[in-house]
Amino acid sequence: SDKFITKEEAARVTTSDLQPGTEESTSIFSNNSNIKSFDGFQYFTQITEVPVLLFQYSRNLSSIKLPSTVISIGKNAFFATESLKSIELPETLASIGDNAFNNSGLESIELHEGITNVGRGILSKTKITGLTIPSAFGTVPMSMCSNCANLAKVTIKEGIAEINSSAFAGCANLREIYMLNETSPVLKGTPFGSTTYEYTGRNTYNAGVNTLYVPVGATGYDTGEWKNTLLNPDK
Repeated sequence: SDKFITKEEAARVTTSDLQPGTEESTSIFSNNSNIKSFDGFQYFTQITEVPVLLFQYSRNLSSIKLPSTVISIGKNAFFATESLKSIELPETLASIGDNAFNNSGLESIELHEGITNVGRGILSKTKITGLTIPSAFGTVPMSMCSNCANLAKVTIKEGIAEINSSAFAGCANLREIYMLNETSPVLKGTPFGSTTYEYTGRNTYNAGVNTLYVPVGATGYDTGEWKNTLLNPDK
């Protein structure tokens, strides 16, 4: 059937073959309800980047294996892939673009230490329940996990210097935050929300309880937005 290609043909496909002309273009796989499982994507071994928008709005995509050659995932590459519950990121991956998995169905994801360049909102509005942010990130990007209603536990590893605005805003069930830095990261803007309906660990109807875990002797976690929002019983 001309609907299928062989492994050998897949191995000849390059990133430029999949790249839409502009970020506003529709890619060859986007908005495609027929794609449900794409484990064969792993055989596209000439691919070094998952291009921008590549699978956006492919709402039935539930399984995909990325090629081991991929070093970057472009902006909105998996935006609104509502059926995608998990994805294994190759060890070669170094960069994830803005909103790459925003609004997807992801329930879990492992971010490894080789990822050093991360855009904003990459996991916003997903269904993840727990997350470890590796040291290699350096910063927690703006809106990284905003409005993740199921997120209950986050571990932020030593070496994170900044947490940016709205990183965890709207995470109503985020009750456990483990900080491994002995000195608190700088908070930019309001990482833990700015209004009653988006404060971390609560919503308009439920004040909730936050527990912040820090190393013994740690400093800086009792000032600024740490104290004003995260540790404020009224917020």
